Amino acid sequence: MKNKFDLILNISVFVLGVIFIVLWSNGKGVFDLVSMAVGILFIVFSAWSLVALLVKRKDGVLPTKAVAWTSVPVVGSLALGIAMVAASSFFVEIFSYLFATMLIVGAIYKFWRIMSAKKTVDYPVWVFIIPSVVMVCGIVLFAVGIQIVQQWLALIVGIAFIVYSLHSLLESVLFERLRSKRTKQNVEDVDFVDIPDNDSH
Repeated sequence: MKNKFDLILNISVFVLGVIFIVLWSNGKGVFDLVSMAVGILFIVFSAWSLVALLVKRKDGVLPTKAVAWTSVPVVGSLALGIAMVAASSFFVEIFSYLFATMLIVGAIYKFWRIMSAKKTVDYPVWVFIIPSVVMVCGIVLFAVGIQIVQQWLALIVGIAFIVYSLHSLLESVLFERLRSKRTKQNVEDVDFVDIPDNDSH
């Protein structure tokens, strides 16, 4: 990978894809669980922030009015987290559209990365196939309707995530090989340049 962020991102996407497929194969409501997991995160972080604000008010670090205004979004996040856990089925469709959108956005990002790298290396045409397939999957999900493919959505997204992360690994390996090849070629071209001898004049 070109940097640690890319490595962590692609490992996370791969793991998430595997989790989606495993949960789907066991008949679990994947997006219900996603809603509950995100809701729990909202609750934990909101409760932590709320406690921190109350401690600051008690210690006199923040005035009561400032704490009151600052706590409004924190309480809102806490309420949203509770709602996502208590009524996870209500948020299933929202998360379904979110993950379908992620497929399209991820494919666009991948196209941008490949086109940017073409200034340094010349990728073969087949490198564009996987991002194209991932984008088509996202577009088809919207075109057909999330409700119709709800039963298979977690499997589709899981497979797309795994393929996407493996493609990123392959792209990185190919980038390094092609760059090394081009660098070697440039060095060989320089060696063949005929440098005039100044002493001959």
